[in-house]
Amino acid sequence: ETLENNKHEITINMMKRYAQILQKFVADKAKVAPLVEAVVHLKLELYSLKRQEQ
Repeated sequence: ETLENNKHEITINMMKRYAQILQKFVADKAKVAPLVEAVVHLKLELYSLKRQEQ
């Protein structure tokens, strides 16, 4: 349950800034790789639903 709550909180926070952060660091491969890998910690179904609402 704690893991799911953490994923939910991470997803909510990342939805607000993820695209902006990726754009900011797109030229820096050392920073982009961990950002892309961070996606596994998101609740993708929640991210997808929230993006559709916008």
